[in-house]
Amino acid sequence: MKLFRDIIQLQPIKHVLPLATSAVREASNKEEFLRDANQETGFKFKVLSEKEEALYSYAGAIKSLQLPNVLFFDLGGGSLEMVRAEKYKIKKIISLPLGALRLTQSYDEKDGAFSPKNYKNMKRHIWNLLPSRKELDLNQDTMFVGVGGSLRAIARYHQKIGKYPLDKIHNYEMNYKSVKEIARKLSKMRADDIDKISVIGSSRTETIVAGSCVINTVMEKLELKQVCVSNHGLREGALSIFLENEKAFHGSITVEQIRQSVVAKEARMITNGEDFVKGLLTSKLISKREYIILLYALKKISEKASYNNPLSWFYSVLDQDMILSHSEQLVLGLSLVHARHAKTSEWLFTRYKSILTPQDKASIKKISSVVTLLKVLTQIKAKIELRSRG
Repeated sequence: MKLFRDIIQLQPIKHVLPLATSAVREASNKEEFLRDANQETGFKFKVLSEKEEALYSYAGAIKSLQLPNVLFFDLGGGSLEMVRAEKYKIKKIISLPLGALRLTQSYDEKDGAFSPKNYKNMKRHIWNLLPSRKELDLNQDTMFVGVGGSLRAIARYHQKIGKYPLDKIHNYEMNYKSVKEIARKLSKMRADDIDKISVIGSSRTETIVAGSCVINTVMEKLELKQVCVSNHGLREGALSIFLENEKAFHGSITVEQIRQSVVAKEARMITNGEDFVKGLLTSKLISKREYIILLYALKKISEKASYNNPLSWFYSVLDQDMILSHSEQLVLGLSLVHARHAKTSEWLFTRYKSILTPQDKASIKKISSVVTLLKVLTQIKAKIELRSRG
């Protein structure tokens, strides 16, 4: 914390938002720690309640994905937070003592491994503490969305063993069968063997077995078929709430304030060409999927970033965390490249073809054609409109 303080003092930073979660919240020497931290570093921590921790994390994830009907979870070291929302309205908030580090310290053999008996007991303990599907009022439209280091590590491992061509975690999905198999495989490995898996990392070696067991058990008990990974969580949620409503951040946040923050409408994505693009959709010349990608393409162009190399356009798109799926984001990036250099687009398509379809290739050509047309019309200050022939 002293290092953070020194870095901050070298920068023109106006606000610092020190937050503490379950480790501090549950510590027997909490007050002493907070006092010493303040005296030594100048940071005055806001200790989040279980409810606040869940709500901030939910806000960060759902604002980045725009999913209205979710069962959201944040798996940390000390606790598991869960939020059930329907049409962005929060119906239930749950905090359980099922953090990956807490479970590891309770059930491992102290040598970095879990005996079959202890692993079975840990899973039974998790199962018994979890609510039922009925208690959470889950339905077929409910998306299972999560954040946390354990989930990200499992997703990277899943990408590695499946030779996934895209280096991107946000909005990545895994099915129950895959999560179950990874949890089973990790449960039989020793810590030094897990440490050799580069995508998991040494910082996650100790807790990944318990973390994967929690996620697998939640999916099994609640009969959840897919899990979606968000790269945004508590930090992004807390920051966004602070920027939108500083008073609410320093006070006691409510579920209604979180709902309003999550469903807040974005500024208009584009100005030039929007009516024309809507006309293409109405005339069924483009699909709804192509329409959405086109809006993002025109927004990207309107930013007027100076990229001489078409590849720079492509990677600038992939570097962003969007509500678009990975395949949609690839189509967006490839369309922008195709509008400038078709051969480069075709080369990139071959590189990522395992997660693209022939229809995506047709969409890329169609979207790039519209982008090129609108760019020319803008340059010559001309307008275009669609008319149906009766």
